[in-house]
Amino acid sequence: MKIRSAITALLLFSFWNNPAAQTTNFGIDAGFGTYEMTQVKQSLETVIKANALNPQCTHNFPGYLFFRPYMEFVYGPFNTGLSYTLMSTGARYSIRDYSGEYKLDAQIIGNTAGLYIENPVYTTGKFIFLLSAEGGVIFNWMKMKESYEVYDIVKQQSSSYRLTSLNMFLKPYIKVEYKIRKKLKTAISIGYHKDVHAKPMHLEGAPLQVTDFKADWDGFRAGIGITYCPE
Repeated sequence: MKIRSAITALLLFSFWNNPAAQTTNFGIDAGFGTYEMTQVKQSLETVIKANALNPQCTHNFPGYLFFRPYMEFVYGPFNTGLSYTLMSTGARYSIRDYSGEYKLDAQIIGNTAGLYIENPVYTTGKFIFLLSAEGGVIFNWMKMKESYEVYDIVKQQSSSYRLTSLNMFLKPYIKVEYKIRKKLKTAISIGYHKDVHAKPMHLEGAPLQVTDFKADWDGFRAGIGITYCPE
């Protein structure tokens, strides 16, 4: 809680202490993230243990690509800004033989709104090394679909439902920028995402119908991006 409060205060100070940005830039990052989803995995395993068919896990929330467009404000030596990050991953349990097939799919998407601040600590030539932190909220959406098919009688059946929740996160990271030309720069970044608060997921449109599922996006993030500097 103390770390979250400190970084939140730092982000707010970076905006309030400078009434007008010197420049405003626009960029996008793309990269790869690992997503623990510890509690969701445990809940799914509990569900599967009660399934008489004993389906096997073929995908278990693997790491996947993320996309992060952002708007950057340059205040003196600092970069601060607003960002949106799209993350996704999923799991599948299935079993198949000559008589039919059973599948349980769970896909989870995280829509992230964040504030960040980047502090340059070293410059050499066209390279700038920055220590950075980002914090914000994640709007989670998970779809679960269970289906089975019996071949000899051509019978198919499926059911699905959607869950939602809200998380808060912190992400410290390091970043290296390289100036390609006057209005264009590229960068690589490495960091660690930590969910500091996660609410249990509930049925979409029914906030009182709470489940045991909690989204957990904890994991490493590595990205590469490009920034356009109009001025």
